[in-house]
Amino acid sequence: VGYGCHREVVEDMLLLVLAMHATAAPSSESDQEKRPDIPYPAISVTSKDSSSGTEKKTEKSEPVDETKGVAADSKDEAPVILALPWKIFPLDFASGELSIHGNPLVIREIANAGTDGTGLNIWDGSVVLAKYLEHSLATVIKGASVVELGSGTGLVGLAAAMLGAKTVLTDLPYTLKNIEANIKANAPAIAAHGGKANVKTLDWTTPQKHAKNLPKKIDFIIASDVVWVDWLVAPLVATLHYLVNQHNQQASPIGDDDPAVPNSKPEKEVCEMKKSSASSRHDPGRKKPLVLLAHQTRSTATDNHLWKLLSDGGFRIAEVNRDRHHPKFRADKIKLFELHHS
Repeated sequence: VGYGCHREVVEDMLLLVLAMHATAAPSSESDQEKRPDIPYPAISVTSKDSSSGTEKKTEKSEPVDETKGVAADSKDEAPVILALPWKIFPLDFASGELSIHGNPLVIREIANAGTDGTGLNIWDGSVVLAKYLEHSLATVIKGASVVELGSGTGLVGLAAAMLGAKTVLTDLPYTLKNIEANIKANAPAIAAHGGKANVKTLDWTTPQKHAKNLPKKIDFIIASDVVWVDWLVAPLVATLHYLVNQHNQQASPIGDDDPAVPNSKPEKEVCEMKKSSASSRHDPGRKKPLVLLAHQTRSTATDNHLWKLLSDGGFRIAEVNRDRHHPKFRADKIKLFELHHS
């Protein structure tokens, strides 16, 4: 998905991150059982024949030495180019293979060519969060005011709109044209379910500048796969704090009488994660937006920084129980969190 900070910075990190992801073998035996037909990432090796002086290219599919980013037995080979890893949910999104309540959700993604940021691709966390909204929050999302941060292709925000929410999708300018195309592709289904969707620019480094284009009443702030490098954490948390407190007037009184999740307590500079069994069934007097975050750990240090800043900023963190995830769209490495602000 897209990230609400300057594109130039994202570009500098993109190749590094893609290489890191490409070296990732399945995270557990259970992952391999789910994808038994998927090999290790393909490695394209170019070498020179010493006798003829000609170059030849071979394809290998081997375990990867993650410390060096090359095949374990190819230490003497020329530098390698690592392919992108598989997706957990290899759907044809452009053809509407992902559906929300039986309605195809058509999402176009554009392969990155090194000139754009990460916001033109579909990331697994967005699929998990979208199907969670459908599976567990459909009744409270309908009619709610929703703002999505780092929308990227707009998958989660459009899923919310298809469930009847009034959704504003936000990201940096380079993503907006593709989001607008995806809104148009899904407009009939969104309208049929009473939802609305539009797109606005929002840079996390200057949230006040663009927040005037957002609704003053926000019920939910949603984001998926928006935390992966440390220097994005502070702008993200500052944007969340601004939207939840200074910008927002009052959230709608939706939900039931379940108590709020207890305060998380800092523990070794990391918030203690509280499981949320109710998961977004809020007290009717709630006046601040609930933040829903789909997150995948890519750096423990970055995660620690995130939880610390959120806790220091007054957010209570609750991990959503996995039994509330959609049963067919869940993954061990992708977690869902609720961020409550008192």
